[in-house]
Amino acid sequence: MTRAIPLLCALLSALVAGAGHALDAVADAPVADARVAIVRSDWEGLAAPVPFDQELDRRQIEAIMRAAVDALGGMSAFVGADDDWVMIKPNIVTLSARGSGDITDAWVTLAIARLVHEANPAARITIAEGSAGWISPGHPEALDAAELADGFANTGFRELASDPDLAGVVDFMDLNFEPAVEVVGAATGDRYWLPQAVRDCDVFISNPVLKTTNVIGYTGAMKNLVGVMPGMKYGWSKVDGFPPFSGNPGLPNHRAGRFAEMIVDLTSFAGVALAI
Repeated sequence: MTRAIPLLCALLSALVAGAGHALDAVADAPVADARVAIVRSDWEGLAAPVPFDQELDRRQIEAIMRAAVDALGGMSAFVGADDDWVMIKPNIVTLSARGSGDITDAWVTLAIARLVHEANPAARITIAEGSAGWISPGHPEALDAAELADGFANTGFRELASDPDLAGVVDFMDLNFEPAVEVVGAATGDRYWLPQAVRDCDVFISNPVLKTTNVIGYTGAMKNLVGVMPGMKYGWSKVDGFPPFSGNPGLPNHRAGRFAEMIVDLTSFAGVALAI
């Protein structure tokens, strides 16, 4: 599985567990290999290095991403011929503009999708998010919980589907409204609701933005997994529970003293193989 971080460099980490994407066993599976690749935009190994103070275009971003993925064996090391469904989970927690730094840059996700399509042209590619800051149109059951907006369109992600090489390949999924099943966290043994789609996809790629949180500081790529948790179970924000004032518990917050453990739980059952 895969994860990606957008800035003026690309950082990728791969955790290849013995159990692969078998979520029932992933908590107990030994980690057979753990690798990290970091490529700066000004690396001399790139065909056209770019200084850090220069804004990158799509072509330059893809070149950096390709170099980082190639350092880990290429995308085919993560997406095989039998992997019919690849899910890419960026961070689109707010309705911010592309390049704001608050959310994943859509051009980074575009580069990932293109690399996935090259590795397996027949695979379905789903861009999935369960934002705590907006609600997709068509879900009146969640009205007034957050701002009603097409977050994939407002932040530039729907443009991915217009890429000539990805026509008919890319779709979008709001994980807040997907059917969910109960899973058990490896760190605490607590039970959580996880969208069935996260279990069903063949490859899960986490694509967070590189940033810190004022709750527990730096979380690497792990906090991005909060966005897979369905709002129809956990609310907007996801510490509130849903429906509002129903008494249904949300995810533990930092005041509950279990926030760090909760993030480890989410990582344990999300089945992430690659983070970018």
